[in-house]
Parts: sequence; C-alpha cells; structure tokens
Amino acid sequence: MIGSVMELIPSIDLMEGKVVRLVRGDPQAPTVYSDDPVRTARHWEAAGADALHIVDLDATLGHHRDHRQTILDIIDRVNIPVQVGGGIRTPERAAEWLEAGARRVVVGTMAFHNRRALETILRQLGSERIMVAVDYAADRVMIKGWQEATAIEPLEALRQLLHIGVQQFLMTSIARDGTLEGADLTTLRAAAQLDGARIYASGGVSSIDDLRRLDRVGVTGVIMGKALYEGRLTLDAARRVVAP
Repeated sequence: MIGSVMELIPSIDLMEGKVVRLVRGDPQAPTVYSDDPVRTARHWEAAGADALHIVDLDATLGHHRDHRQTILDIIDRVNIPVQVGGGIRTPERAAEWLEAGARRVVVGTMAFHNRRALETILRQLGSERIMVAVDYAADRVMIKGWQEATAIEPLEALRQLLHIGVQQFLMTSIARDGTLEGADLTTLRAAAQLDGARIYASGGVSSIDDLRRLDRVGVTGVIMGKALYEGRLTLDAARRVVAP
C-alpha cells in the first residue's frame, strides 16, 4: 500500500453478552472466547490494535437483546478508535453511536434497502464517519445479517456507492469468514483499485502471509477475528509485517 500503513483492527463480535466468532455467519454454532467484552477490548488495545471493530450480532439478527451498554462501556474504557456495526438501519441510530463516541459506524442493510437514508447520513455526519459493509456470497451482496441476497454484485455495489460519496468499505467474503482459509484476494484487489475507495478486508485471514498479501493488494485495513483469538496471529507479529 503506497504511502500509508495498513490498519490492524481486531473484531469483537457480541452475542448474548459474550465475545464470539461465527463460521460463515451461522448464528447456531458460535464459538465463545470471552464473557467479558470490555476486558477483551482493553486486551487488544494493550496488544497494539489501531482500532476496534465492534459488532452487535444480536442487533444484526433482530434479536430482542442488544449490547448498547456494553459497547458504551468499551468506548469509555479504551483510548483507540472504535467503529460500531450491527443493526444500524436508521440515520437516528447512526447519529446516536457517533454522539456516544464511536469513531465510525458500519452500515450494511441501510445502504442497499434505503439509499436515501444513507445519503442523509453521509450529508449530515460526513463520509469519514460512515463505513458501508459489503458482505457477499456467490458474487452477490448479502444483507439482513447475511440472511438475504440482493441482485447486485459486490464490485458494482462499490461503484454505485462511490458515486454518492461513500469512501470507506468493509468487504467480507462470507464463504471465508471464520474459516481461516485466507482472504478473497481477487475481489479485494479489484476493489482496492477503484478510485477513491478505502477498502477494509474481512474474512479468512489466518497467517502472516495473508497479511503480506493484503498489504500488497492495497487495502487500507484488515479486520481480524478468529486468527487472533486462537493464537494463529499476534498483533505484534502483524505490526512487523506492515511497518513502513
């Protein structure tokens, strides 16, 4: 990546009060890594994370429970940027998180079901505070917690969203998410070449070699989950890979 250092961002996925990871988004078989999300956040901060990616899976999936207070506690207890996603489908909810101290909000379904709402938050909150999640499987963007397929291909989605002012994208290959099978370099390379797009990669990262490849592809940052939690990667080793 020319002229900048790839950001290293651990993911903290929340379900039923615990830090979990899913495989390919399947909520029926979560792996639990911690019952103390705030402690987990502070651990990753101390380990050298550039930021934290917090996902409220219960909100994403439409469950009655949400993790608002837990996420607020994380924002309060760490001194690195926190981006929040999961169930943010209205401009009001996006604004609430930013007012609460989140650096960015990550929206997915809103961007594809309510384009006018997306344009509203871009105008009112600024493109630097908004990241659009482009989650895809079988070359189609998926929404509503990865439960519903759209008719749009991921790269076409990026082109349309860039046209209305979106700059930051979180791209997740659902087929690779939680599998430790490596990132979808083909799609990520094409995405990173789009003028004005800042691409954050997610899904399948498992090794230092994966990080080297992503750095060469030109992504702005990488969201890391299972590989960190299971000790396949450390942030210290990752930092040495991306150091200028």
